[in-house]
Amino acid sequence: MAAWAKIDQVYGRGTVIKHRGKKSQNLYDLLAGDLRLKNLLCPQKSNQPHTIIHVCAGKVIPGSDESRALLGPVHTMHVRLRRRKGKWAKSFHNKIKSHVYHQGSEGGPQTWPLVRKVILQGPWACLSTGACLVDLPGVRDANVARSKVSENYIKNCNKIWVVAPIKRAVDDGTAKELLGEQFKRRLLMDGQYGNVSFICTQTDDCEVTEIIRDHADVAKNVKGRWEKISHLSQKIREMEKRIGHQKEKEEDYKADVYQKEEEEIFRHAYYKFE
Repeated sequence: MAAWAKIDQVYGRGTVIKHRGKKSQNLYDLLAGDLRLKNLLCPQKSNQPHTIIHVCAGKVIPGSDESRALLGPVHTMHVRLRRRKGKWAKSFHNKIKSHVYHQGSEGGPQTWPLVRKVILQGPWACLSTGACLVDLPGVRDANVARSKVSENYIKNCNKIWVVAPIKRAVDDGTAKELLGEQFKRRLLMDGQYGNVSFICTQTDDCEVTEIIRDHADVAKNVKGRWEKISHLSQKIREMEKRIGHQKEKEEDYKADVYQKEEEEIFRHAYYKFE
């Protein structure tokens, strides 16, 4: 049913019902010969395996003052450069919109883009050394085609980063869960096993007390680590108390200011009334 629903989304509702009774191969040939989809999916040049679309917004000269300014933080940029950067972003968004979102009205034929690969180039600090970052699907992706893409890229990668939320990554079975036995064997065969690193994200979402409680036994096995954790925990508690006192003072101060403003308003109103 899901496959027929997708056909209705792409070709319009009623397309399959209209050709009910025809052989499956005849229906396939009919849909595959759709002129609108041929123009979208088939390459314009016969020597290209896929349709390639180039989108560019804004240009800078490599090594220029402008390109170096774009590598820096936003608050240090000149106002004009920030405005130009905003215009570039808007222009870029408008140009790629037709290749990212579906086209067509609800109930009628809709065109959904099929994107094989996206290559981004720009004056970004993380790429200023010439590095090439590739965001790959998970190695245990249910989609066979996506998994195949990962396999082909990993063979030529210098470094492999496995990115996962820290709450998931601190578990003992993380490597086994995220990588899988088959993937680990392939890394060993390709000589890439030593190039794997784990990148833990969402570190600001951790509960300090839970981490200390769950990993106290590990910390006590390293000399001086548990003492340092206890010292830092005490400092955090003291800082939280100081912040709480300061907030109370701030609330009292605001209440005093509000009361004085009200008294001043009533005083002026009383004088005017007299």
